[in-house]
Amino acid sequence: MGVSPESPMLTCVCANRLLYNEKFASKFTAAFVARIKQLKMAPGIHPATTQGSLVNARPASKVQEHMDVWMSIWS
Repeated sequence: MGVSPESPMLTCVCANRLLYNEKFASKFTAAFVARIKQLKMAPGIHPATTQGSLVNARPASKVQEHMDVWMSIWS
């Protein structure tokens, strides 16, 4: 997250996709899952928070779409 010069609010600057060589898929996936499990989701004012909530239904829907695709590929 970063502050956008056009807006005093936070702007998401996250990647929508991760591209990597198939040769590294299992190693990457294991490392990625381990890192995701370390995230602490909570309101941003909580000191232990490392990941805040989504701002509204639109990004939540997009995340759900990505998860549905991911689950269809990896399940």
